[in-house]
Amino acid sequence: MALAAKIADEFHLLRSGGSDFHGETKPLIRLGVGKGDLMIPAQIYHDLVHLHQTIVSQKGQKQ
Repeated sequence: MALAAKIADEFHLLRSGGSDFHGETKPLIRLGVGKGDLMIPAQIYHDLVHLHQTIVSQKGQKQ
């Protein structure tokens, strides 16, 4: 995971987690947790929401 974080930082990419959550099709995997000790920080979610809001806002300004 450290390598993925380093690459994301180097290329200014957002981290997106990776809990492999697919809803009811994988009932043993919880959203944001995944298997083992995987925990997706809430900040990753907030960063993705902020990016989405920025893109939507920019699209609205172009119309």
